[in-house]
Amino acid sequence: MSIVESVLVVLHEHRGELLTTSEISGQIDNDVDDDVDLEDVLAQLEDRQLVEQGEGSTWTIAGDPDRLRRVYDSLRTTELFNELYGAEDRDEWVSTE
Repeated sequence: MSIVESVLVVLHEHRGELLTTSEISGQIDNDVDDDVDLEDVLAQLEDRQLVEQGEGSTWTIAGDPDRLRRVYDSLRTTELFNELYGAEDRDEWVSTE
């Protein structure tokens, strides 16, 4: 499970609550994407209107439940395809010209 997916699951399980970044971090798999900053992930999710920031560094799930389900399903589908066929190599798709 990706860090994005893990964050969304934790916040969904605690919908209606404000969780601190530390509380979120404590509930996700520490082995997931160690090189990714949780604050950056939360900021990106906020830009996509999937989470909302409360006071300080507290966060909650946001948005329409159906939209959140579609996002989650899309993440799971991508993960399944990556497991079956291997992850895409961005460099193979980007032209160097």
